[in-house]
Amino acid sequence: MRVWRSFWVFAIALGWLQVTAQHADLSQDPLLQKRITVWLKMEPLRDALRTIGKQTGVALRCQDAIADEKVTVFVRERPAHEILTQLAGALRYAWRKDEDAYVLYVPDETRQAEEKAARAIREQRARWLRETLHAARELAAVPVQQRIALCKTLWESSEDAEKALKPRWRGLIYWMAPQSEMRAVGDPTAGDHLYEETGVYSYMLPGVAWMCLASLPERGVSALMRGEWVGFSSKPAEGIYPFPPEVRLPSIMRNSMTDLTREPAAYETEPHNPEFVGVWVCYRPHTALLEYRVASVRKHRHIEQGFTSDSVLLYYEDRFLMLARAEEDERKTLDYWTQWATPDEALEKLLKARLSSSAKLPPPPQYPDRVLGFTEYLTTADMLEQVARLTNAPVIADAFRTARVQNFDMRLRLNFVVEELLGHLWLRWDNSGYLLGRHQRYWERRPAEMPEAWLRPLEEKYLKRTLGLWDYAELAGKMTQAQIDSLYLLDRPLTQFDLTPLQDCLLALRFLASLNATQRQLLASGAWLPAAQLTPPQQRRFAEALGDRFPPLQQLFREPIPPADVEVNHGQWRSRRGDTYLESHVEETDAQSEPTQLPDAPAVRMKKYPDMRIYTLEGERESITSTDPNSIRETLSEGRAEIHDGKWFTETYQVSVIEFTAPNRQPKRYLFAIEYRDPYTLPAEPAQKTNTEDSEKP
Repeated sequence: MRVWRSFWVFAIALGWLQVTAQHADLSQDPLLQKRITVWLKMEPLRDALRTIGKQTGVALRCQDAIADEKVTVFVRERPAHEILTQLAGALRYAWRKDEDAYVLYVPDETRQAEEKAARAIREQRARWLRETLHAARELAAVPVQQRIALCKTLWESSEDAEKALKPRWRGLIYWMAPQSEMRAVGDPTAGDHLYEETGVYSYMLPGVAWMCLASLPERGVSALMRGEWVGFSSKPAEGIYPFPPEVRLPSIMRNSMTDLTREPAAYETEPHNPEFVGVWVCYRPHTALLEYRVASVRKHRHIEQGFTSDSVLLYYEDRFLMLARAEEDERKTLDYWTQWATPDEALEKLLKARLSSSAKLPPPPQYPDRVLGFTEYLTTADMLEQVARLTNAPVIADAFRTARVQNFDMRLRLNFVVEELLGHLWLRWDNSGYLLGRHQRYWERRPAEMPEAWLRPLEEKYLKRTLGLWDYAELAGKMTQAQIDSLYLLDRPLTQFDLTPLQDCLLALRFLASLNATQRQLLASGAWLPAAQLTPPQQRRFAEALGDRFPPLQQLFREPIPPADVEVNHGQWRSRRGDTYLESHVEETDAQSEPTQLPDAPAVRMKKYPDMRIYTLEGERESITSTDPNSIRETLSEGRAEIHDGKWFTETYQVSVIEFTAPNRQPKRYLFAIEYRDPYTLPAEPAQKTNTEDSEKP
């Protein structure tokens, strides 16, 4: 009897939920007839509804699961019910009426469609990876001279060569055919810039990775598909696959010699690989990327008059392999959105017809993240705001910090702007004149997006120049793995504070976030904090900070890696590791202070350094940087560089070092540097004194 009573209670509750989940017609509510203006960018959905609710006097909520999703709403003087209905339509959500509020929710059909599309794309990417690995095996089996000839033919007559290629070979042949190495001939100091082939052929780094993957047996492919790390080595440890002996590394990763006693000076590399070569590879299914590291322990001999030195370098590079995507197949899985979106040419025509030549734009947000100092980026939300201002069209879309576009002038390059936006969003010009947007594969971006509640306080502190190391530590300690991956595998978030210290020092910062107030005070004093005094969770973070994103290189080899004099890491992402100005600043400061001995047991300490300032003259395509602005002036006056209409900047760095010692007393240092960039006015050059002026002095 009790079972039946429970069943009927459940049935009645289910029926009530089905009734209450009926779509609500907001246009019937008198309070929502009010015309309002909503101008929100990168706003959490919960806060956006609260803002509209305050203007209308109507309670508006959303499901907790979507409350932190971000939206962009740029609408002037439109009925509130219309704005809310278009918002739901752009997101493929729906409104229902609860007792005390309208609630925005995710309908079952939308959730199921997302799950179906996500599953189909994952399966498709896995299929493409298997097919690409099969093609790599086929191509690796082709004699190397034939691959070289095929690649050469492809350069000279691409149409004829492509017809002869198997479809999957086209994206691989450039990498899997070794390139002829060149050497300089003549004297470069005398203006000779001639090169000749050495007869040595080596693979570029993507080719090294693909040749390794082509040798992978089926059990290795299965491990790769599961997202496990797969390793290759010239001295493979157990569970590691042999590095293909026929694959020659790039010259920068092989043993070398510099001889300054010759005329002209000579730099030579050995034709064979060094003794220790290793590769790690991991498949990231949510990005369709293969992340890999190629490493070698190379020797270098330096010879000059009366002096010879030998050094050992641990050299490694971190890169990605991108899988070609079957765009047509993906469109089939996303048919709703592709049919929903307005065709590209029609959209550009509609925007061009509404483009205003007199509308004024406010200055765009200043994001520290730039490419080589020249290319400026905006979020898609920033660019949609420009569209709204210049066309006076109401715009509603979802928003992500990780969705970036190049900052083009929309009035001059509308086609570029549309192309950039369409690379990230499905855009629809609605019959009622709204421009609606939904980011492509938004369900993959969602887990990587950091909440605005984390980022905005840091942006405010950065503008006030009160942002510090412990603020970064608190952020790092809260981040999920998907958010961490976004710093390295996707376009990293655009923030109005410097993200590079977070990227460079993430594991150290996550350790610092685990410390209590007493431990933080000890580190702030510059003292060593012994690892033995840490709690087990803190010790795990300590151990993580001694490594990095990749498994240890030693796990690749059955023999101990020789100790290296220098470690060179050329990462794929922007980094200040190895920055010569910062490294010199730290070394010079250390040289002026009392030397300290490393502790015998594992420990950690922090050291604050004086701020460092450098000067930059930046042109459209090149820049000159120095710690002394007068040296830049001399470079220009001597004709060693030409930068017309360049802009001067100062970059001030707040510098700290977080230093860990491992059980073997090997130190690991994290260079933490926050950059502040300001315009700079170069003082006028002092006038030259004349002989007459000197002779008139008493």
